[in-house]
Amino acid sequence: MLRRMTSNPIIIKFFLGFHLNSEVRMYLNQSHAWKEEQLIHQHNVKETRYEDKDYIGLLLNSPLTTPLLKNEEQQLKSILQSYCPKLQMDKQKIYLFPQLFIS
Repeated sequence: MLRRMTSNPIIIKFFLGFHLNSEVRMYLNQSHAWKEEQLIHQHNVKETRYEDKDYIGLLLNSPLTTPLLKNEEQQLKSILQSYCPKLQMDKQKIYLFPQLFIS
């Protein structure tokens, strides 16, 4: 017998981030600040996989506005630049895609 759930079991969030290519991964692996971030989660930067590629970035709640996205993009660039000072963030392409969470 199937029970009907009264609450919505699906949550949609958006992921804003950069492709975690070999150059970015190399700089992160050399970064003590990134290793510390993985322990304390100060900035909530996450790694995720989407369409067979790895990304690093932030999960955003809906609703999204253009000013909010621009602000989050600048914050993310600043955070990643602090982990990887030698990485040229202006040459990194930003991605935005949905993430589904089923509870």
